[in-house]
Formats: sequence, structure tokens, C-alpha cells
Amino acid sequence: MSAVDFSKIEEIKDHDFQNIEVTPKGNFLLHNYFELFIFENTLKDIKAVSGPLDMDDIQFLNWNNNCLKFRYNELGNWNKQLIMEYNEDTKTVQYSLGTVI
Repeated sequence: MSAVDFSKIEEIKDHDFQNIEVTPKGNFLLHNYFELFIFENTLKDIKAVSGPLDMDDIQFLNWNNNCLKFRYNELGNWNKQLIMEYNEDTKTVQYSLGTVI
């Protein structure tokens, strides 16, 4: 394959991704300001990951085994920052210990 093989480039529209993480299982976890997304095969197969609250200003923090801690502000309540965890095994978002900063 040459360095100019454009057949490997995929395009995804209507998303303004802010950050990307590679999970311990080799999948990709992305976020925009309001949602988390995971894709395992291609960008065309991307899926949103729901959380218990509406999120704003998501920021990835660190991995602990198969869980990624992230910080965000509760949408509409910008004075309240929360810490959540994305669990790669269950593909769910849950509260982390010490959730309010």
C-alpha cells in the first residue's frame, strides 16, 4: 500500500469530535462536547454511549483497567462537575466514587 492510498480514509459527517482514546481492547472511544461514542470496526458503525445525565464539556481523564474516568459538567448546571466511568466490558457509563468536584 502506498502512502497516498485514499481508499483507507473514511468520512463521518455531523460530528465535531474533541478527543479520542484507544480502549484496552483496541476499540476507539471518542467524544464531542455532549456525547460519548464507540466504534469497533469502522467509523460508519459508530454508536453513542448513553449516560445517566445530560453531559456538557466532556474531558477524558485516565484508564483504570477497563474503565475510563472522565469529567463533565451537567448540562444546564455548569457549576456542577461530575466524574463518571465508561466501562468497556459492559459498554456503560456509571457514577465514579467521589462524583462531585
